[in-house]
Amino acid sequence: MSENFGAVDTENLHFPTTMKVDWIRVYQPKDKLNIGCDPEAFPTRAYIDQYIEAYTNPNLTTWVDDYKQPWPKNRFLGEC
Repeated sequence: MSENFGAVDTENLHFPTTMKVDWIRVYQPKDKLNIGCDPEAFPTRAYIDQYIEAYTNPNLTTWVDDYKQPWPKNRFLGEC
């Protein structure tokens, strides 16, 4: 939970909770349309297939504790 928009009132939050998403907007350049989750410049299909249980088992709610996997590396942090 981010405190960038204000303090988080943890005393009055109820867990577990549910969030419903009505829609998601995806922006992309007009000349580079991509439909799907496996664009050439950023292939993700192999990764999803490798960790398919994490994407399909609703009982796995944490990557490290439930799924028993190391935290994925991040290129923005210079780990890849």
